[in-house]
Amino acid sequence: MDLQRKACERAEFKLSEEASGSFSGYASVFSIVDRAGEIVAPGAFTKSLEAFQSDGWIAVAHDWDALPVASIKDCRQDAKGLWVEAEFHSTPAAQATRTYVRERLQRGKSVGLSIGYFVHDSLSTKEGLLLKEIEVSEASIVTMPANPAAGAVRAKAVVGAAGLPLAPRDRAWDSGAVDKRVRRWADATDAANAKYARAFMVRDGDADLFTSYKLPFADVIDGELQAVPRALFAIAAALQGARG
Repeated sequence: MDLQRKACERAEFKLSEEASGSFSGYASVFSIVDRAGEIVAPGAFTKSLEAFQSDGWIAVAHDWDALPVASIKDCRQDAKGLWVEAEFHSTPAAQATRTYVRERLQRGKSVGLSIGYFVHDSLSTKEGLLLKEIEVSEASIVTMPANPAAGAVRAKAVVGAAGLPLAPRDRAWDSGAVDKRVRRWADATDAANAKYARAFMVRDGDADLFTSYKLPFADVIDGELQAVPRALFAIAAALQGARG
């Protein structure tokens, strides 16, 4: 069971300036087909809600290597989705995040929330994959464009393989060395192929050109293609900056 992430495009993010600062909003909404073709079922968080409030945390762009920027004060499910209220920590990084959020909102930019979660029960439907039971571990502050594709506006195709096993969190990331290993693994000597493409998020150009593939996120480990957390964190940070 792999950790997954899902952004909420209807977060209704609200910021309070009292004390060290706090915010509230929807980390997930029910019954909406998202960009991944998935639907969170009403009540999907019921079994994990209490643990999420007591043990969960707020991060920035799902960076688990950094300290949390806020703690969860309250959370609940309502007819719309999973609503959370959180208080910023007093650490410099947390207060810098608070300032960043305030300035984005003042400038009319979007701020959203995204969840890190495990799926315990799901069902394939004609509308999409229905997530019936979700264990939510953390929520992250993210920026999101009005156009969901704005973070990769030049990409002709999204090509990254879904459902790859996750490499250890401390797995080092060297994109140059990784590319060589992926080429050998994919038997892509003279041109890129579908197997090679699985290690990248997007393609921007002809499918047979190595230079068309952007945002590498997977490495070959013990003969198996695995998603590398440090690469995913780097991509998330880059996209958040690009969307500002």
